[in-house]
Amino acid sequence: MSVRVGIDTGGTFTDLVYQDLETKEVGVRKILSTPKDPSIAIKDLIDQVGLDPKEIAILVFGTTAATNALIEKKGAKVGLITTKGFSDVLKIQRITRPHHFSLKWVKSEHLVPRNLCIGVTERVNVKGQIITPLNEDEVRKAVERFKEEKLDAIAISLLFSFKNPTHERRIQQIIREYYAEACVSLSSEVLPQWREYERTSSTVIDAFLRPLMNDFVSKLESKIKSWGIPHLLIMRSNGGSMTPQAAKERPITLVKSGPAGGVIGSRYFTRLTSRSNLIVADMGGTSFDACLIVNNEPLYTYSTELEWGVPVATPMIDDRSIGAGGGSIAWVDSAGVLKVGPESAGSDPGPVCYGRGGGAPTVTDANLILGRLRRELKLAGYLSLDYELAKRAITALSEKVGLSLEECAVGIIKITNSNMAQALRLISIDKGYDIRDFSIIAFGGAGPLHAAEIAGNMKIKEEIVPVFPGNFSALGALVADIRFDYVQTNIMYSKDIDIERINSVWRDLELKARQDLSREGVDESARQLIRSIEMRYFGQNWELDVEVPNAEFTPEIVEKTRRKFDALHKKRFGYNIEGEMFEFVNFRLVAIGKKYEFKLRELPPGEMKGPHTFGRVYFEKTGQFEKCPFYLRQSLHPGNSFEGPAIIEEKNSTTLVPPESRVDIDKFGNIMITLEE
Repeated sequence: MSVRVGIDTGGTFTDLVYQDLETKEVGVRKILSTPKDPSIAIKDLIDQVGLDPKEIAILVFGTTAATNALIEKKGAKVGLITTKGFSDVLKIQRITRPHHFSLKWVKSEHLVPRNLCIGVTERVNVKGQIITPLNEDEVRKAVERFKEEKLDAIAISLLFSFKNPTHERRIQQIIREYYAEACVSLSSEVLPQWREYERTSSTVIDAFLRPLMNDFVSKLESKIKSWGIPHLLIMRSNGGSMTPQAAKERPITLVKSGPAGGVIGSRYFTRLTSRSNLIVADMGGTSFDACLIVNNEPLYTYSTELEWGVPVATPMIDDRSIGAGGGSIAWVDSAGVLKVGPESAGSDPGPVCYGRGGGAPTVTDANLILGRLRRELKLAGYLSLDYELAKRAITALSEKVGLSLEECAVGIIKITNSNMAQALRLISIDKGYDIRDFSIIAFGGAGPLHAAEIAGNMKIKEEIVPVFPGNFSALGALVADIRFDYVQTNIMYSKDIDIERINSVWRDLELKARQDLSREGVDESARQLIRSIEMRYFGQNWELDVEVPNAEFTPEIVEKTRRKFDALHKKRFGYNIEGEMFEFVNFRLVAIGKKYEFKLRELPPGEMKGPHTFGRVYFEKTGQFEKCPFYLRQSLHPGNSFEGPAIIEEKNSTTLVPPESRVDIDKFGNIMITLEE
């Protein structure tokens, strides 16, 4: 027996999905996370599903460790070396204000204090020419200062280093000579593109994460090997996987490692269900993640802002994450208004109804009060739910806001659904997409319990609850390809396009891609290269990403690229300017290595069994409690269909089916819910 295993470690639960490489049999398991040492939960999962570690050919791991470190600001003590005169770039930031009329708004503090941002004499111009040599004595003094401060890591971000990295590399050599124990991040390697603030911020974040993630990945790799598992891969933010060595070399690519798995799993299901456009709704115990899949591919972004207001620029799946999960805590603000999240009860102590010492009411407790979760149910197959504890916690909250027990529980659910709906709007309607053209795919332990009501309110006509919804991000890790993203800024105006320079940029990027894919052990026949160029009209400050052919560039290809840009600009912004001068800004290359093809087996049809019980359940559609049948998912077979309302229970998730909707089970066992307006 030889198996491939995908594992996702979240804030509340750790999930496992495995597939036998010969029989294609799939197995799943979920247990509470062990944040202090994730390997404990991983080993427990492997033992509980009865796998011999020596039979595991490869383990693919998605983690929120980097994200949590940034949110909590628990990383390395970092210093910054930059070009003299630019040491305040992190302090100045951008001139935009997120709250334009707030007199209380305070600019976000970055990870490096002002006294540890040191400028050194050097200058490279916009063409990459050295016009002022590097003053190495100043560099040595800066390194001595950092050594005295006992810094863990040093970020180096010089002006125009993306055109010529000579000075950054020399500074790195000096650091190795005088302070070898410090980790070093170079902006010319982390983000070789223009915009010095975003480039510097991202380089600092990479340095901030480097010691922590080096230690985290090294310990995990050591544990995995000690169990007899020969290969470990780690999920990237871009939805691909990489070796531990690659993860340690570029820790910034782990910032959205966890949510990426669910999106890649959803991409697999676009082909499985013949739905090319999906809205991804991933609701776990701690957070809600939303993403859009268009024409079978997720949308990507190259920059996002952390919760505390500073940018991180690295290729990543364009998802929106908010603090809305089953463990999100309900509370009352100073004005007496009911709120939910973003703080979560996590896995320890967890929701009140878990009986593990939690005292603050959560979304899970509200679902239990409203009958959507049965008190007899055991979450993940072993967690009992204590109705009386949940009732006591929500009663205390309801008294503060002057509501009954059930009214307060309804309020918690409505607020949570509203928060998640807003996240869905930001990744769809706000980007010019008509969500009526999409189906919603819901997963995570809590996703299928909320998605139907959110979708119905947004006029989405169909919900898909895939097989293994409670373990779906782990399934995504299982199906992920190897992936690398490369970028090079090389600004050209349409009036003086240099075809040879364009082809030279592609050759340089593709050389890096071949080297990295070879290092990952990807055969030539399993490689795919995808090119794109970020473009804009002359005078604009932001770009649109336009895919271009993987071929020698010619004037004809340039013209076709311009027309594609015009069409994309009109779709995104409602207008274009045909014939206007345009600019090529960033040249991007995606390198994909396909090492494994996941195949989900078709299931035989079977006779439908009736509900195993009935309960009193609150539905937002009717605004009241309804008598509702409860079905076991394992009793539903391909070809079965029935009308809502209903609750479908399974070990790792629960699906709510509203009144006046229809359930059909497809040939793979996916739940297809047709929603009525």
